[in-house]
Amino acid sequence: MWKHLRSENWHLLDYIIVQGRDVKDVLVTRAMKRSEDCWMDHQLVHSLMNICLAPRHWKTQKAAQRQLNVTTVKDPGQRKEFQAQLYNALEQVPTADNIFIQAHWKQLKSTVQDACTQTIEFALRWNQDWFDSSDVQICDFLEWKHAVFITWQSHPRTW
Repeated sequence: MWKHLRSENWHLLDYIIVQGRDVKDVLVTRAMKRSEDCWMDHQLVHSLMNICLAPRHWKTQKAAQRQLNVTTVKDPGQRKEFQAQLYNALEQVPTADNIFIQAHWKQLKSTVQDACTQTIEFALRWNQDWFDSSDVQICDFLEWKHAVFITWQSHPRTW
């Protein structure tokens, strides 16, 4: 805060900016008195706050799940191979009555996943672009634009 010399009005120079959710953490805000031996037209603003720093949360990247290419099963030969592999793998899973349900489910799940990964390949990620490289009009335009740019680079003052 500072005091105008002629009007002697106090003016606020700086603000203590606090978010609305943190207003409860501001304990005291005061303008300190000036000292008598030193004349100043400024006052110190003193603010006590209860600040608690939260621990930083680091973002963890999730492992990308690979998806199987199930369209390959449409092929009759591939389908028969997959069925035979799955049948052989499921025959080896024990089916005793004393096995817990969770343990049996995990073993069944891992057996099916292993059979799938051995016979069916993983799908490749493919993002469809707006630009198709086989589009003749766009390719011709880009070639013309490239040629004009090369011409401009070789003779920049003629343009």
